[in-house]
Amino acid sequence: MKGYQWYGRNRRCVSRKAVRGSGGVGFLIKETCLRQYEVEILDDEVEDVLWIRMQDRSGVNDDLTVAVCYLPPEASSHGGGVESMLLSLVEQVEKYISTGRMVICGDFNGRCGGLLET
Repeated sequence: MKGYQWYGRNRRCVSRKAVRGSGGVGFLIKETCLRQYEVEILDDEVEDVLWIRMQDRSGVNDDLTVAVCYLPPEASSHGGGVESMLLSLVEQVEKYISTGRMVICGDFNGRCGGLLET
């Protein structure tokens, strides 16, 4: 995408049924931001979780650590590992909490509420 830099991680296991790939997670960072911030990938070991660190080149602003997550629906071909993924995410938060400000974002496919259909 013009004017943006991609930082991402594709899934390691590609489904045999996939036409275009099997997904992944990533960030699109505007190139004007990259003039002020240096971006490094901190961690991409956990499937569907990517951590980056944005360091202010001038040293004026605090560093920002950001995680993007995708938790597949339980019924999907990649679903079923909810507990292990969330446990890994908690371990990563504990690992990077000392780096400064932190943001965790993404699609957690959360199902909440108890309304019954009638």
